[in-house]
Amino acid sequence: MMQMKIKLDEERLAKKYHVDKVWAMIDEIFAKISAVKEVQPDGAVTYTNHPKRQNTFGDFASMMIKLENNFIMAEYCTEWIWYDNDDDESKDITSYGDDVLKTIRRKKPMFGIGA
Repeated sequence: MMQMKIKLDEERLAKKYHVDKVWAMIDEIFAKISAVKEVQPDGAVTYTNHPKRQNTFGDFASMMIKLENNFIMAEYCTEWIWYDNDDDESKDITSYGDDVLKTIRRKKPMFGIGA
């Protein structure tokens, strides 16, 4: 199973943009692979591969690249984790997380400079 968890600083975001429109834009990106959206209690959103669609690593990599090139993510994202446990039959997806935000900021020091 593959999943991405995204959390935005909605308080700061709301000062310049419509938060619902930003989430709608992100939802639209994940709709292309029929990902299932789930809002977490802390305000983060997880997008999980659709159980009836065999998403590939490439599908989620494509979503990551689209988001990586969006200035909203650079400025307002506070948590971005890509979970992938396709090689394990257990359902504990949280033990297979890659911190996308940390990786991108290491590769692109200007990513999130205003955060």
